[in-house]
Amino acid sequence: MGIAILLLVVVVLYKVYKKWLRGYKLRKKLDWLPQVPGLPIIGNILEFKGPTTVLHDIQRLMKEHGKLIVVNISFKPHIICADYDFTEFVLSGQSLLNKSGDYLYLTKWLGTGLLTSDGPKWKKRRRLTTPAFHFSILETFVPSFEKNSDIFLQKLDAQVGQDIDIYRYVTLFALDVIADRGLENVIDVEDFVIA
Repeated sequence: MGIAILLLVVVVLYKVYKKWLRGYKLRKKLDWLPQVPGLPIIGNILEFKGPTTVLHDIQRLMKEHGKLIVVNISFKPHIICADYDFTEFVLSGQSLLNKSGDYLYLTKWLGTGLLTSDGPKWKKRRRLTTPAFHFSILETFVPSFEKNSDIFLQKLDAQVGQDIDIYRYVTLFALDVIADRGLENVIDVEDFVIA
């Protein structure tokens, strides 16, 4: 029994050490960026008050430390950027087409579309969709977005305090917008109870 516990402790410590080492190597690569001072192991987790205040916490950190910072959550460094030039530099590069593991949660919900796909698959899909996102085309979507967003929010307001399947509501919203703008046919599926 004692050997099993000792072995378990050694395995856990080894896994923690590997995570720490990976995070340490990443932090060393990011040394040139301003790092928000944090505590060992937990990093900057205490800077974030809760899930509903994350954006306010990020704003506060950026006011204190600048528009381009690194925060460490547990052993993992995260770059937070509100600098247009740096963002353009990163997004226009060809070497950063692979998504982080954080996108795995979205993949289960959205599949491997433009948002969640990697590398060559993303590049191909992006090239196909680029013409559809010209500013003059997007301006025609605004009235449809506004109308369908109002319906979407009314449906969510009616469900306040209850557990809901958000997937159903988002899908109906997207279908209404696509049918309205892509097919120029208003079908108002969000107004139906059963769809």
